[in-house]
Order: sequence, then structure tokens, then C-alpha cells
Amino acid sequence: MRIERLILSQDGLILSLGGRPLNGISIEYPKSMIQAGKEGKVSLSCDIEETGVTSHCHITQSSGEESFDAESLQYVRQAHYKPKLNHGIAVKEYARQYLFQFQKEQ
Repeated sequence: MRIERLILSQDGLILSLGGRPLNGISIEYPKSMIQAGKEGKVSLSCDIEETGVTSHCHITQSSGEESFDAESLQYVRQAHYKPKLNHGIAVKEYARQYLFQFQKEQ
């Protein structure tokens, strides 16, 4: 099982990132959560199709804050990755795990 981890600070800096999507999408720390001084973690799972697009994305553990959950889910649904290869042939990857951590500046 592969786990991608992304840590995002309030100033928009990505502090840690696993596999980067090929299509260069970005994620933002929700402004309402910055103003409220909130942090959160969201766990998700997606399949990666043979074409590299994500499918069957869902939250496996909510942050408890809808805006963190929505931003994370939107990011993985838009991501395009290099597909997993099996003997040189692209195959579907099931249940890739993602952990998004939104944290205040250190």
C-alpha cells in the first residue's frame, strides 16, 4: 500500500509532498481556517486508473472541518499521476492512501 503525505502551512508553502501529480494542480489552506486559527488532518483513499487519473476517491478519516475535507478531496480528484506499471504495462492501482495535514506556521 502506498501512502502519499502532504503537509501544507498557512502561508501556502508545501512543507512535505509525496508523489507529485503530473498535471501541476495545487492545494490551498482554506482562508476560513486560517482566520479561525485551525489545523487539521484528512485521510483519503483513491484508485489510480491505467491512464493516471484518480477514481473512487473518498475520505477515510475526516478532519472534522468540512473545508479541510473538501479541499483535500478536490485535490485528489483533479490529480493525474504516472500509472503503476506491471512488466511495462500500465495497471490500475487500488486504494492509494493520502494524508493531508494543514498546520499553522512553525
